[in-house]
Amino acid sequence: MFLHLGRNIVVCKSDIIAILDINSTLNSKVNKEFLEMCEEEGFVNEVISGKLRSFIIVGTVKNRNVSGVKVYYSPISALTLQKRANFME
Repeated sequence: MFLHLGRNIVVCKSDIIAILDINSTLNSKVNKEFLEMCEEEGFVNEVISGKLRSFIIVGTVKNRNVSGVKVYYSPISALTLQKRANFME
C-alpha cells in the first residue's frame, strides 16, 4: 500500500521508518542537527512549500539494513498521516 504525503508525493508504507511532528521534534537540539545533516548529505528528497507540519523518514529495509534513506517534509500533520497509514486506530 501507499501513503500520500501531500502534493504529488506518494511513498510505499512498508518503506516508512518514522512519521514525526515537526514542531515537537525541532524542540530538541539533536533532532535539529539530524535534519540539518540530512539536508547537507542530500537525503532531503522533496521539500513541500507552505507550512510544514511533519516530516517522514523513508528507506528500504532488508535484513535489518537500511538503504536509500530520504526525508520528506509535509504540510499534513503527523497524526493524520499515521491514521491514513493505519499505524494508529
